[in-house]
Amino acid sequence: MKIAIYSRKSKTSDKGESIDNQIHMCKEYANAHFETPEFSTFVDEGFSGGNTNRPQFKILIDELKKGMYDVLICYRLDRISRNVSDFASTLDILTEHGIGFVSIKENFDTTTPMGRAMIHISSVFAQLERETIAERVTDNLLELAKLGRWLGGTSPLGYKSKKVAYQSSGKTKHYSVLEQDPDTASIVKLIFDKYLELGSISKVETYLMQSNIKTPNKAYFRSNVIRNILINPVYVTADTSIYDYFHKLECILPKPKEEFNGSYGLMPYNRNKKGQGNLQNPHDKWIISIGTHEPIISSLNWIAVQKQLAANSDLAYSNASTSPALLSGLIYCKHCGAPMQVSGKGVLADGTVCYNYRCTTKTKSRGTLCNINNISKGYALDALVIKRIRAMLENETDLIKELKKSKHDLTFKADANEEEKTRIKMELDTNTTTISSLIKKLALFDDPTMEQYIQDEVKALHSKNAALKEQLEDLESLGINQDYSLANIDLILQSLKDFNKLIDYATLHQKKTLMRNLIKRIEWDGETVGIFFYFQQSPL
Repeated sequence: MKIAIYSRKSKTSDKGESIDNQIHMCKEYANAHFETPEFSTFVDEGFSGGNTNRPQFKILIDELKKGMYDVLICYRLDRISRNVSDFASTLDILTEHGIGFVSIKENFDTTTPMGRAMIHISSVFAQLERETIAERVTDNLLELAKLGRWLGGTSPLGYKSKKVAYQSSGKTKHYSVLEQDPDTASIVKLIFDKYLELGSISKVETYLMQSNIKTPNKAYFRSNVIRNILINPVYVTADTSIYDYFHKLECILPKPKEEFNGSYGLMPYNRNKKGQGNLQNPHDKWIISIGTHEPIISSLNWIAVQKQLAANSDLAYSNASTSPALLSGLIYCKHCGAPMQVSGKGVLADGTVCYNYRCTTKTKSRGTLCNINNISKGYALDALVIKRIRAMLENETDLIKELKKSKHDLTFKADANEEEKTRIKMELDTNTTTISSLIKKLALFDDPTMEQYIQDEVKALHSKNAALKEQLEDLESLGINQDYSLANIDLILQSLKDFNKLIDYATLHQKKTLMRNLIKRIEWDGETVGIFFYFQQSPL
């Protein structure tokens, strides 16, 4: 019986079972209910259940479609998805290929009609809960948007955060607003002006580098930073033109059009998806209000920039998603620390797609800040790295043996840690019971000596309990670190196990995911390449 186990935990949540515990419980269930189970585990840590855009989940779905498993097991239903439509799609794939599904926590089994019905009902309630929370957050944001407050975090370039005191129920409270910073506001205006003049983010990046204009952290402006500045509505004047612009995008506008009189800048809310980096929400989720800060960019120029960005985006070639370069996003220049990008793409006579890797600082500064050699024949380097990984996998290498030994040692330590936690908890309970008993006895004595003796004993037990609680907290922290280390080792071992199976026929996205699960970073010093695996460093 071939069993696929899927485990997920969001990095934004402190609740729920650890990855290791989820997998352990799934295996226990399978061993109890299926004959001779063979396990394959798929782990996504740090990903929300709000969508299925998760690397290991995508690999799992592809393998399920190929009929590689008999049963899919997860610890809880929402590990698969909190979204009804996403879960229904997954269930359809399982049904179409005759694959059973088990969710341990809810005790669901799709081999029965009742099990299928209960799963659907549970997923409906999971999404209902998620949407209720989202509505509550939106309602709170709408109330704050009416006040134009800055909700905290790093202030956008060109502004500083300023606290404002106010009285509420007889208490002094504070909220934050933005205040223009003249020194950095001039840089923001320059970036907008230069983009309208040059028409390209990369050209603006080059101009800023050559002019030695840096961020407040003394770093050069990278293209992603420049783009985030250009698309941020916080800089634009809140006038009727900008109201019409966002109204057409169907954004939420909590203030009437007549209040967009050009006196202040905009205050945007809910633009980005929580816990998902710079991924943006759909425009109809954006809340666009009026702030209390002075604007930097006119609505005419800001809208012109958005149109230019949209036009450039339509023509842009996305290296990250469509480039055949497997090591794109992993290679860095050892000289300046900048990522190396794909360049010089072409096709050889035999149909092989060829390309080089080139330092982005070298490209943007036209060689003035970094002039390291390019990696010619980048496609050959990709093949060489794959060959290197294959070599490590042959005949149960020392690497894999060492990883398994590390896992065994960690598991042993984790078990010992749990035993020590159990011992401390029992001692705490015993001491607490003793303290209670001593306090009861204290009421029975009328002897000052005995009273003092009992009080000293109670005080000593209290001190001992305080020390035991500190030990317990330390062990809890250690346990979390052990769980994290074990999950990392499992992920590496699974990626190594999957490598030879998938690297030859997997999709481009799957191949890149495999490489990223094994390789932390690759550095190029102009002559040689150093590979930093998650588990060791090896010069190539």
